[in-house]
Amino acid sequence: MIGADELLAMAASLVDARQQAQTLHEQAKALRPKLAAAKGDELRRLRAQQRTLDEQRQELLAKADLNRYDATVKKGDGKRGGRTGHLLRAAELPSPAPQGHFLRTFGQSDREVIDNASANAAVTQALALLNGPIDAQLLKADSALGKTLARASDDVSRVRVVYLSILSRQPTADELALGRAYLQRYTDGGVQDLAWALINGREFLFLP
Repeated sequence: MIGADELLAMAASLVDARQQAQTLHEQAKALRPKLAAAKGDELRRLRAQQRTLDEQRQELLAKADLNRYDATVKKGDGKRGGRTGHLLRAAELPSPAPQGHFLRTFGQSDREVIDNASANAAVTQALALLNGPIDAQLLKADSALGKTLARASDDVSRVRVVYLSILSRQPTADELALGRAYLQRYTDGGVQDLAWALINGREFLFLP
């Protein structure tokens, strides 16, 4: 468990980081009238200065979020039935999740302002599903899905487990035959490939 002193130190660090971030935001905001009137080299210099301030602010906010996240779900804490780190339930995670987390990528609010969540699709979401670690995390040995697959007795059972876990339904006869044939052909990594294909399919993306 996290001690009281550690919680107080974490809170103080968060407050300090956010105060610094707010100061940088105000400095960047103060540049706007100058940017509107500037031209040529002066305009380029002011734009570079504004970008630097914005980058510093984002780094501070990201650091604050990650520190809180690490303190909440560090090794030995935040484990719930074999789920660790990114595999915790949303209710067990700090809110907002740190930048780069799956929830933030898919529109979770950063809580900087009211109603700052997003339901819009984005390229980063597609990249997270195509190239991100989500399928590997789902199939880790200590994950709920990984443990269930370890108890599966044959390829048919494994295909059923993956479909039920990701799409919440049984595979059709054709899907079962295709999945079984794939796992028999690719014994090393076949289950992860199947999970990746389902996660990136239309049915998962637009599941009501």
